[in-house]
This record gives sequence, C-alpha cells and structure tokens, in this order.
Amino acid sequence: AGPEMTGVKKAFISGCNYPGQSAELKGCVNDTHSWKDILLNHYGFEEKDILVMHDEMEDAGLWPTLANMKNGLRCLAEGANP
Repeated sequence: AGPEMTGVKKAFISGCNYPGQSAELKGCVNDTHSWKDILLNHYGFEEKDILVMHDEMEDAGLWPTLANMKNGLRCLAEGANP
C-alpha cells in the first residue's frame, strides 16, 4: 500500500456539448454530472472542493471559456502543497 493521503482533495470538471454548433456533441454535460457524483460518493470529495463548468450553466462565469478554465485551474492549485 502507498502512503496515506492527507490534505484537501480538489477537482475541476469541464464539459462542452457545443449546442447549436456544427460539431454539437451529446453527453459531455451529462459526463460532468456523473464524474461529480463519483467523486462525491466514491472518493470522499466535498461538494465545495469540486468546480464544474459546462456550456449549459446559467452563470456565464461557469462556462468553459479559456479565461474561465484558466481561473478554474488557478482555484484547483490554490493552497496545494507537495
């Protein structure tokens, strides 16, 4: 067995269906919900430590644009320790 994990677990989940686009996808947003559920119910993550972005969010600050995703990655790294 490996070393015991300590500290806060964080996750950043992003999904893009590209609605209305010529390359529209199906299921990517559903995948974000599934991964969040897995992290919460099987890996002991806290809701407050999971950031989800997808292109069906009401809050434009949570759409997976380049700027928002960079901010999301910054949040993920905040307080990280070796």
